[in-house]
Amino acid sequence: MGNWKTTGRRKKEGGTIAAAKLLRCLQLIKLLQTRGVTATEISKHFDISERTVYRYVALFEEVGFPIDKDSRGKFFIVSE
Repeated sequence: MGNWKTTGRRKKEGGTIAAAKLLRCLQLIKLLQTRGVTATEISKHFDISERTVYRYVALFEEVGFPIDKDSRGKFFIVSE
């Protein structure tokens, strides 16, 4: 694991990457609240792998978002 404090450039890149991931998470939450989407649709929309989609879903569940998947394989956030 690299030390992000070693150079200003690495810190900037790390911050940019972290910001992009956070933005993607927030956009995905909004999408899942709006409608159901498959892992394939999500991966194409955000240009990420399906494996990464499943990681995000697991992360959202871990922090308390009620995520479900319907019979067609579409993920969505359950309205309470």
